[in-house]
Amino acid sequence: MATSDVKSGWYWNRYWSAERLVSCFEGPASDYEDSVTAHWDVFFNNLPPACKIVDIGTGNGAVPAIANRISRALDKQFSIVGVDQADIDPQRYLAGRAGLVAGVAFIGNTSASCLPFEDASVGALSSQFALEYMPLQAVIPELGRVAASGARLQFVVHATEGVAASGAVTELEHCDFVSHNLQLFDSARQVMAFVTGLERRSSAIASEEDARAMVLVDDFENRLRRLDDRRRACGAHLMLDNVRETLVHLYQGRKNYSPQQLQEHVGTLEEEVAAHAARLRDLLAAARDATGMQSICSQLESAGFCDL
Repeated sequence: MATSDVKSGWYWNRYWSAERLVSCFEGPASDYEDSVTAHWDVFFNNLPPACKIVDIGTGNGAVPAIANRISRALDKQFSIVGVDQADIDPQRYLAGRAGLVAGVAFIGNTSASCLPFEDASVGALSSQFALEYMPLQAVIPELGRVAASGARLQFVVHATEGVAASGAVTELEHCDFVSHNLQLFDSARQVMAFVTGLERRSSAIASEEDARAMVLVDDFENRLRRLDDRRRACGAHLMLDNVRETLVHLYQGRKNYSPQQLQEHVGTLEEEVAAHAARLRDLLAAARDATGMQSICSQLESAGFCDL
């Protein structure tokens, strides 16, 4: 899944390059909850054998994985294609779980407004938390072009009152706390640069330099304690836990890295949090209220889809 602008959607390229199957719940082992999966099970169960299915905004193939499972279990022999504007490669990035999408064709770097399929060639169109991010005036006519007569479609979009949107608000607060309130990454860069610089010097350390190092270390540890307070307040939290564990690992093992490597690792972690926040802001901007949902249905109807 990506926004209509590839450059502004760099964070989706980064996101799908990890072993993630879904877009709403962080962590490599997460899958869609049972209620969501059951919703898709019904849809794919009711499709005819040998149906060509195209999943729009597919990411690492969460929805195609469900279609693939149904196809194998019922010997439906579906032809499944996942399309995304992000630079996706699920067979590579899913690592040990690539079998879930074995046989599925994936097309990355491709806009849903310009699909590489012939007219009236697709028997089913699906999309999970992606359509709402797209320029619908260009995308929906294109869906109508490729859909065969009698094609089935099912799209699930973020709701402004939904769990994902409400969770995104809280998650953004955590991101802002780490990056802006704590300024934790700036503190980490300073303490690692100064302390490692002193430790690797062959000459004696002046007392004022030693005092400066102690100030930076105390400040860094104080920020980590504040991070711990927030972690305890909200319970287990993947992003906050990962930030703390990574920074502590880098600082304690700093002699194993060059000064440049330490700075690069801190910068990469900071980018990960920034990318996470950008995805959350995308989600909140894309979520639709009841009127927005009806607008999508109206546009689909105008493109020739019915019984929505």
